[in-house]
Formats: sequence, structure tokens, C-alpha cells
Amino acid sequence: MVVASNHLLFLDTSWLDFQEVSNLWLKVFPLRKDFVHSPLFGEDYFADPPKTWQPRIDNGYPNVVYDEQEKLYRLYYTAFVKDAASESTPLAGREADNYYKAGRQVALCYAESADGIVWDRPNLGICEFEGSKHNNILLLGAHGSGVLYDPTDPDPNRKYKLICRYESGEDESQVSVAFSGDGIHFSDLVPCPDFKWEGNTHNFPMRDEQSGKYFLFTRDVINGMRAIIRLTSKDFLHWEDKHVVACGISPASQVYSMPVFPYGGLYFGLASIYHEGNRESENYDLVDLCFAFGSNPDYLTVITSQDWIKHGPGKYPAAAFDAGCIFAAPPIRVGERDYVYYFGSNGQHSQFRETSFARAQIDLKRMAALVAADESRPFEVLTLPLAFTGNQVRLLSEGAHPSIRYRLLDPKTKEPIVGYDYEDCLPITRSGWQNLSFQGRMQSPWPEKARIQLEVEESALFALDGSVEKISR
Repeated sequence: MVVASNHLLFLDTSWLDFQEVSNLWLKVFPLRKDFVHSPLFGEDYFADPPKTWQPRIDNGYPNVVYDEQEKLYRLYYTAFVKDAASESTPLAGREADNYYKAGRQVALCYAESADGIVWDRPNLGICEFEGSKHNNILLLGAHGSGVLYDPTDPDPNRKYKLICRYESGEDESQVSVAFSGDGIHFSDLVPCPDFKWEGNTHNFPMRDEQSGKYFLFTRDVINGMRAIIRLTSKDFLHWEDKHVVACGISPASQVYSMPVFPYGGLYFGLASIYHEGNRESENYDLVDLCFAFGSNPDYLTVITSQDWIKHGPGKYPAAAFDAGCIFAAPPIRVGERDYVYYFGSNGQHSQFRETSFARAQIDLKRMAALVAADESRPFEVLTLPLAFTGNQVRLLSEGAHPSIRYRLLDPKTKEPIVGYDYEDCLPITRSGWQNLSFQGRMQSPWPEKARIQLEVEESALFALDGSVEKISR
């Protein structure tokens, strides 16, 4: 997971004065799919030779980690190893509306890669399936598994932490945890005491660097709709302190699952938004992947109007591999780039669909930006008071023909500071990282505290960095 950053992102509302902005809109920039390599693998139930324990991956709920010691990318995913409808119906005989839920068994499965492109689903020899252990099953009965790679744990046997809804019978389940030193051989499951929530989703764990606690993002039902909640734990076993992090706005827009990651002083969520409630809608029974963000993990704003990973074209069965449902993992560094790995399905959520594993490139500094609501006019942004430790301040922007003027204002009166007004600035006319500079003051330090006002035409604002800091409030 990628977390390091010293940038001030413009989508962070904590340092902007929203009473003094005009013509402003937040734009989410879709991730760039890796069309060269994706899909990376599929279910292969009807392949030659077949993976008979992989009739339906379904949502997948991917967990992708990089084991620094083994120099290996690891994928942990949920799949149905038994699914009567998928097993008995060849691909050519499947229709969008004749799927039925029966004879299903869920499991946690495993894959690995040295380069993040070629993925092997090795024969682990751990779980017996139909008389053979030649499969990549890690744990039978594990639903919605979340796996945390935690190399800072002083106990080497707890370097990998697993939490799942363990389904021991048709109507019996219990959210439970297990631990591993090598990421493959896990301890026996231990039920979480007094766990009050179903865990019928991607139970996504993370370790919060600020508090030192473990967070679990799972799901609850509030007012009849799915919602994401956050729980905390000191030992990864006892979970408490429920917070509602994100809730759907209607039955047609519900948050099904949401892995979360920190970056740039904020928290970001990969929100899978499920659509039901209107069978006549074009997106009925589909799952979008949307952008969520917030300044703390207690509440994230979900932008449901813009897809973060766009669906492929078509409708089942003649559809792109990710035309129907998308469930993703937090970004991870591969070489010099960051990628979001995801499972995409080609059909509706509750019908026949085949699921594949894929990836999309993400630029963490360019996830979302401030842009003009009316592109024919400039927009203005004013920051709250900022602290400056020098004069090396850079702005990250992007546009076809950018024109950006800026000035410094008194932190209290909001009056322009002499020598730092619009007529003194060197306007920005190029995309990328550019210095904010004022004529005649190239070597002079900026005031210790000031506001920055920007007038922006034909450009998107992403971030500031350099000798500038937020002031705690």
C-alpha cells in the first residue's frame, strides 16, 4: 500500500476557505486501465485443463500485498469453489436471467506474482477439494476475507493477519481471525468475541499509523440500506468503536464494500456502489467503482456521480470483462508506477457473470482536482491561512491552455500583501509542477503566514508542495 506524501491536495477541504470560492467543481480522474495485460486471469472453470474449484469468483474482494522479504506480490481473494448453476451451465448456455443460488461454498484463494503482471495460482496442498489438494485454496468457508501484511508486528508469526466471515454451515457463520508468518500457512481461526456485525462483505483491515490501532472496514444495514462502518482494535481480535463511514443515499445507490487507504494526510476509499431499487434503470444490479475521500477515517464522502474505474462496453453475455461489477484493492507500487488491482465481472451482480482479475494505473497526486464548473469562465480558490518556511512553493496543475494567476493575502484581513499581488506574480502557463514566484522577490522569503488566492483558467488544480504547511486549527 502506498501512503507516503508531503503534498497538500486541493481536495482536502481542511485548508481551503469555501466561503470565498467561485465557479468550482470537484472532478474525479478515472484510473487508466492496463489494456496491454488485462485481464490478468479469469475463472478458468471451462479451461483446458480446468480449475474445477473455480466455477464462480463472483466479487473477488481482492487483497494485494507486496512481501518485501520474499520479493513477491500476493493476492488473496474470495471465490465460490462450489456453485451449482455455474457448474451445470456451459458458457454458451448462460443467459442474463437464469442464474440461481444453490449448492454454493465459499473459500479464500491465493495467487502470486514476481512482476505484478504474470500471476500464478499455485497448488498449495492445503485444502482438500473433491479428493485432491492440487489447488490454490487457502481456507474453505472463508467469506469476504481481508488480509493485512503487517511486517512491523514484533511477533513474526503474526506478520500476516486474516479476518473473514467463516461459514461453518448453511446458516452458521462467525467473523474470525487467523495469523501467519509466511502468508500461506495460517493458524486456526479464532472467533472474534462479541462481534455484532454480519461481515457479509469485504472485511478490509488496515493498521493506522497515527493511532497505532487496527481498523476494520466492514458493512452494516442502516434504514434498510447497506452502509460501511469502521471498527477499531488493539489486538486484531476484539473489535469496538463503531463509526458509520459511508452510507448509500437510496436503494439505487448503496455502498457494498470499501477498502480504504491513507495518502497525503487524507483517507481514500474504493467504494463499490450497488444499484437496485429500479429494475428499469440501465445500471440496475450493476456495481460501480467510485471515489471516496475524507480528512479522517470516521466519515468519507463518496462521489457516486463519477466512476473511478469505468465499465467496459456491452451487455452480458457479449460484454467486456468488467462491464458489470467492479471490486478493487488499494493501490500498490509496481516498479516505478502505482496500480489498483481489481476484479471485474461481465454481467449483473445477482445473475450469471464471469469474473476476471485486472489492473489500472493510478497517479496518487492526480486522483481528483478542482476545476471550473463553467469551463467558459475562470474559477477562484482561496486558502485558509498557511505557514511558509521559505519561498519554494510549487503548484501541480494540468490543462490544455492553462493560465493561473495567484497572490498572497493577509491571513486576517484578506487584503493583498504588498509585492505579492496578481500583478507581481509570474503567471503559470504550463502543466505539471510549477513554482509560484513573484517579480523582484525571487530570493526573498515569503511572509510567515498568509493566504493564497488563485485565479484559474483552463486548468485543474491538484496539489501544492514545498515550503508550505497547514496550520493546525
